[in-house]
Amino acid sequence: MTWTLCAATFSSARCPPPVSPSSPSRNSGNLSRKRSRQDRAQLALDLWSTFERVYWSAHDARQAPGLDMNDRKRVRDFLWALL
Repeated sequence: MTWTLCAATFSSARCPPPVSPSSPSRNSGNLSRKRSRQDRAQLALDLWSTFERVYWSAHDARQAPGLDMNDRKRVRDFLWALL
């Protein structure tokens, strides 16, 4: 079983919206901080997705028939290095 994350996890409707400040200059700062937080969340999701693809590709390669013992050990060591 594999777990996947989506951007909705980081922008859940269950979280209360941030309180809007009264001054417009602070509002633009909050908007940029919110955007930055969403960008970091998306970057984390992209990195996790890439890691997951590489891990499961190596896992499948290790299970493939026709690999000799040395190839299996190399793939196993690669998988351990990822973790």
